[in-house]
Amino acid sequence: MRSSYLMTLFIFIISASYAQSTIQGKVVNKENRAVEFVTLILKQDSVTLFAAYTDSLGNYNFEQVPQGVYRMFISRLDYEKVTLIIHINRDTTINIQLPDNAKQLKEVVVAGKAQLIERKIDRMVFNVENSIGASGGDALDALRITPGVRVQDNQISMAGKGSVAVMIDDRVLQLSGEDLVNFLATLKSDNIKSIEVITNPAAKYDAEGNSGLINIKLKKAKVNSWNGAVLSSYTQTSYAAGNIGGNFNYQKDKLSFMFSVDYKRGARKRTETDELYYPDQSWNTDFVKKININYTTVNAGIDYRVGKKWTTGLLFSGSYSKPVIDEYDAGVISSNDHIDSLLNTVATTARKVNSSSLNWHADIDLAKSKLLLNFDYFKFNNNTNRDFSTTGYSTFLSTKNAGVQGMNNYTAKADMETPIRGIKMLYGAKISFTDTNNDLKYYNTTTGTPVLNPGQSNIFNYKENTTAVYLSGDKQFRKKWQIQAGLRLEHTHTTGNSVTYGKENTNDYTQLFPTLFVSYAPDDIHSWVIDYGRRISRPGYASLNPFKFYSSPYNYTEGNPFLTPRYTDNVELKYGYKNILYTAVYYAHASHGFGEVPFADEVTKVQYFTQLNFYSNNQMGFSESFSFNRLKWWESETKVDVYYSASKFIRTVNLKNTDSWGCYVSSNNSFILNKYLKGAINFWYQAPEYSLLYKYRSRANLDLALRYSLLKNSIQLSFVVQDILKTARNYSTVYTDGIRQVYYDYSDNRLLRISATYKFGNKKINIEKKSFGNDEEKERANN
Repeated sequence: MRSSYLMTLFIFIISASYAQSTIQGKVVNKENRAVEFVTLILKQDSVTLFAAYTDSLGNYNFEQVPQGVYRMFISRLDYEKVTLIIHINRDTTINIQLPDNAKQLKEVVVAGKAQLIERKIDRMVFNVENSIGASGGDALDALRITPGVRVQDNQISMAGKGSVAVMIDDRVLQLSGEDLVNFLATLKSDNIKSIEVITNPAAKYDAEGNSGLINIKLKKAKVNSWNGAVLSSYTQTSYAAGNIGGNFNYQKDKLSFMFSVDYKRGARKRTETDELYYPDQSWNTDFVKKININYTTVNAGIDYRVGKKWTTGLLFSGSYSKPVIDEYDAGVISSNDHIDSLLNTVATTARKVNSSSLNWHADIDLAKSKLLLNFDYFKFNNNTNRDFSTTGYSTFLSTKNAGVQGMNNYTAKADMETPIRGIKMLYGAKISFTDTNNDLKYYNTTTGTPVLNPGQSNIFNYKENTTAVYLSGDKQFRKKWQIQAGLRLEHTHTTGNSVTYGKENTNDYTQLFPTLFVSYAPDDIHSWVIDYGRRISRPGYASLNPFKFYSSPYNYTEGNPFLTPRYTDNVELKYGYKNILYTAVYYAHASHGFGEVPFADEVTKVQYFTQLNFYSNNQMGFSESFSFNRLKWWESETKVDVYYSASKFIRTVNLKNTDSWGCYVSSNNSFILNKYLKGAINFWYQAPEYSLLYKYRSRANLDLALRYSLLKNSIQLSFVVQDILKTARNYSTVYTDGIRQVYYDYSDNRLLRISATYKFGNKKINIEKKSFGNDEEKERANN
């Protein structure tokens, strides 16, 4: 039904375009090299009717041009202007060669206030490069101050909605939990241009991500230039941490090259409290963790323009991390206000995580079309050793968990962009092969000699093959209406083999993911958009492993090989007024929802967490965003989100259905104090709410930042203080089988960060930083 509806819509769009023509072509210089950022204007009787700009390949395109005679004006500052008289009675291709300017222009600097927030019809853009609060930090720090984005419990979501997928330069990653933090910690905020919050992505994007996508755009550079930077930062939380790195970019004629390296060493503190109230006893445990950070990342890339219509290149990325977590847990077991026992655990978790990626890509200009090719290989290894010893009044247990995880992923992607009678058509395909191997062993070391326990050890191998194809069309009508419709088909086959348990599980499913986008802008003051999209969220690879990973004799986590994907349908109506006020009303329905569910055994007093498909959810909400930039020295973006969420759980988990109202308020403010000094104040507040089975208390956050620039911005010094009032704490309560469980955690969010950046070379850079085509599979290696 969905596919027939979309096909009917495509036919309607194509039929409506026959009365008008398309003008397209390419602009080159006298060496026949493509020229980007060229302005092309079509006039009739001195009235401007159409305007276009060339892309990185020199291509331009005018759509829906009525038949007639026009003057075309072609210009760029460093070239002589060209004027053409053209007669249009059908689709026409006009290639243009620009003559050199007789006067070579020197560098032109346009002074103006850099925007922090941009509101577009289909997305919100947070310009990280203009943000002071993100200076010297990582991608996670930048996301924390992105309007409408929440980072809590190591999860990224949109306020009033569910979890999202994260993209790097339009390529989807699937990130979750602690592994999300580890990945984003290696991506420096100083290398990020902007963060786009997209609630309804088009069909060309992977369908991953329940509530949309967050697109992290890396900085780019201009031709015939070179530049470098040295960066360093010092961060003080409960412990100190230091970071040093650098990057170098070079572009000359046909060759582009980039290299960056980053090293970080230090520690952070994490405190947690876990309270379990059994009918006859209460178990209260305080966890104190020192997370020692030690990682190095290296990135290198090269691009070469083989000919006028073909650019190809290689990209390598390597990450080498050795985190160590020192943990001390103090437990008190009591009944009737009397202490029955003390339970203390000392643990050390040491990991060696190495990953390497290799990408080959090609951009091919096929006259009227553009073809993008990506082939990727990703290798991941994770060695984990956890030693813990637990002491009670009369008991002592010492154990060792040793795990080895390996993964190989191969991905190929092809994307084509073709204009067809005024319709921008996009279509493509992706295929991915993933093979993971897990060997986890449990040793009892109480006697001092390791004794393998085969019953608590596991060998688990998992394979996943995914194939996807998509088609979408984008058409404008009379400059006021725009319709975009797309359809994506994804087929997935999985095989999970538990060698230890002698069980093999297979899953095979094919799903369609339609998208529809309709916008109406009667003038420059008002704009309306309504959109619909269907999304999917697949379980992480580790979530499918049935192995029980013990953190103490009374606590373990386990995966579930029978997990199936979660599906979400999203509908949103948006209204914009004068680029100042933005209103949205939205609804989302999620089915087959999966996640980690806590259980507690009343007899054995063992608490465990398991992965289950256990809920469906309905969310609806209203959001209002207000942009203020009337003063030269102050820019502000304030957003209020009010929403209602209702979750229904399956009977087997014995959980009560939940529903609640929630409210999220955020305000980002930037100030120009003088020519050299800028400041920022960022704040957010989250009202109490139910998030699925957990009931959360309110929480808030206040950040302050200053940036001082000197030597024509060659040196930048930044001072950032996050969570000044130490109010970004998480308190939650859940009932399972009538047993109340209370959780508290604080991830050392209050910090002081001092950073320094020195830039050298030609500052007008635009070297394109490619990302990998298999980022989604790479990041699921950690989940």
